[in-house]
Amino acid sequence: MTRLDPVTVTEGKPVPLPSQLGVVLPPGAEAALLRALAKKPEERFKSMAELRAALQDVRDVVVLDRNFSPGVGGVLHQELRAALYGMKNAPGIHGYLAGVGGVNVPPQRIMHFARQARAADAEPEPIWVR
Repeated sequence: MTRLDPVTVTEGKPVPLPSQLGVVLPPGAEAALLRALAKKPEERFKSMAELRAALQDVRDVVVLDRNFSPGVGGVLHQELRAALYGMKNAPGIHGYLAGVGGVNVPPQRIMHFARQARAADAEPEPIWVR
């Protein structure tokens, strides 16, 4: 594994990067994704200012939540919405409740969510998926 492949699925296989699946992202978006998903806290964003700067030119963000809080929805989805509140030209934040209860979400399904996000406006509430 290279330094840019820190995320693995439970089966131990590297998670394919969006660029490996033929997805074209804005410059820096893939690096921002890997930084946000870093296993070591010191490799993640140190502040919301850093996160906002990394998402400056990103049109849409897809959040997959496994945690649901009654009355709030997807926890990470709501936290990211709050963190980007008031940001000029903030990306649309598309929340999906997927993998709840430990159900595995294959990369192909995640790509489906990304295509859905590109085709629609972000909703304030997350979408439940199976």
